[in-house]
Amino acid sequence: MNKTIFSIWLRLIAALLLCRSTLIACASGPDQQKIYSYQIHWNVATDAPVYGKAEVKILDYSYGVANKFEIKPGKWHRDRFPSQGCCDLTNDGVVAPRGDYLYFKWRVIATGEVLEDRVDLSKRLPQDINDRGLYIAIFGPQLYVYLFPPQKVQQLTGPDVVISGRRPGRETGRSLQDTLRESAYAKQYQIYPQGH
Repeated sequence: MNKTIFSIWLRLIAALLLCRSTLIACASGPDQQKIYSYQIHWNVATDAPVYGKAEVKILDYSYGVANKFEIKPGKWHRDRFPSQGCCDLTNDGVVAPRGDYLYFKWRVIATGEVLEDRVDLSKRLPQDINDRGLYIAIFGPQLYVYLFPPQKVQQLTGPDVVISGRRPGRETGRSLQDTLRESAYAKQYQIYPQGH
């Protein structure tokens, strides 16, 4: 291996270790000092009643431990797309502390109404969120949050693999909105709002 490639790899490994240390140092409290591997996902186009035709635009979001560790759109997204929406989908694998809040701001396309919601996750998320799937859906004026459990996937050869929890698939001829509302699986793992 030539010295240039080795040097690049060494710098990359050092940067990754520094980022991991920074995340641990930024978080505070016993729950936020632990690092977990999990998934955060939303997609307003596929969640829409008519597949691919979003009924909302995400204007802003953030998730994390307030003023310690946060996932949010960068300044470039906020400045460049203030009216069109910054981030209508994400499917991020996260290696980070367990967040204690979730914030979304969105515009309902049909009415132009701008709404926002902040969810206190401190009591809604379990202590260990490894391999779980945090799924966010926005249907018109309402934000929904689901926390799906890890899933085992059988391999043809070798041991089973554990993957992050997934939302139920859209049923043929039905919207995901209807599937989530009527699926016993989705209802069981809905953490916000309560009582649905």
